[in-house]
Amino acid sequence: MIPRGRLDISYRDLIAGAYYCFFPHKPDQEQFLWPNSLCCLSVRSGFDLILQVLRLPPGSEVLITDINIPGMFEILKAHQLIAVPLAIDKHSLSINSEILEANISASTRAVVFTHLFGSISDISTLAQLAKQRGLYVIEDCAQAFNGRYKGHELSDAVMFSFGMIKTNTALGGGVLIIKNDREYTEVLKRQRTYPVQERKIFIKKLFIALTIQLLSTRAFYSLFYKGLKLLGKQPDETLSGFTRGFSGGDLLKKIRTQPCSPLILMIHRKIKRFNTGSLDLRSEYGKEILENIPESMKVGGLSPLHTFWVLPIEAQDPDRLIENLRAKGYDATSKASSLVKLNRLSGQITFPDDLKLENLVYLPMAPTMKAVDKQKLLSIIDMHCKFNA
Repeated sequence: MIPRGRLDISYRDLIAGAYYCFFPHKPDQEQFLWPNSLCCLSVRSGFDLILQVLRLPPGSEVLITDINIPGMFEILKAHQLIAVPLAIDKHSLSINSEILEANISASTRAVVFTHLFGSISDISTLAQLAKQRGLYVIEDCAQAFNGRYKGHELSDAVMFSFGMIKTNTALGGGVLIIKNDREYTEVLKRQRTYPVQERKIFIKKLFIALTIQLLSTRAFYSLFYKGLKLLGKQPDETLSGFTRGFSGGDLLKKIRTQPCSPLILMIHRKIKRFNTGSLDLRSEYGKEILENIPESMKVGGLSPLHTFWVLPIEAQDPDRLIENLRAKGYDATSKASSLVKLNRLSGQITFPDDLKLENLVYLPMAPTMKAVDKQKLLSIIDMHCKFNA
């Protein structure tokens, strides 16, 4: 079985993480790598901090890309704000400027642009329009870290994630950049009032990451996968359980926590030592797959800058395609991430190329896959497409 992917972390990083836990020293949050930035427990923690500082009136509307993790929508609701979903073009993975403008109302106060699947959309036109209408611009780059991009110049706040399955993972945490000095200072003060994450949580993540890395070789993964099936367990549920961030309970209480010092040190380490070579391999692999599948199945084919954090395609009868791929030794899934789609509000205009989350199939992210295995993968996809034509 070809695994759906590997964690983007080395064994040396894991050893360094253990060192940070048992021989700790406290990092200085104010002397981070980027100006006006700080480490947070997660992107959700950073998003919540921004909203606390903005103090938007209850009932204010926040435009947000309609596909995101549930926590982002929950946080808006907790702040008594109305999330207005913006449809995503499946080809460019961006938002149409006409759709953005059509959804701005007298109650709109902010907009959140989310870069999906490792792509970085050009939001220049969108950001300019938002600024002209007096909106606060938040850029969600949780899935789009590439070591170079630090957000658009017109964005007021930018968020990056270094969670367990993300590019350049630090096994958790996020980085928040806030351009306004006053807002940045207030965010720092607010986060200092939070309790500090228990170090044992980070130690547990080190063990989980080590286990996943050992299982991610083709032979071991095949045995692990077959073992789960024999035990009557669903591989998707088991694997997502390994990497799940916050589940159940009071979300705000969980995210209003300071990252522990080992986590901050790991984020520093991963950013300083980041090598873009792995992204180049991923990009070449993703582009090759997209170039050789039917046009109707392509997702993000027109994205100008795409590092393929994951590789989704759109399929009719996605469950059947996943079943066929797994039968031939490819661990495809419909659950490579915890994304959900926010329902369109009454009266919102429809969009013909709207990305349909329920039709996505995530192919294994295996840039070093042999040519013969790659051709076999493409043949299975082609046969599925012809069968459903």
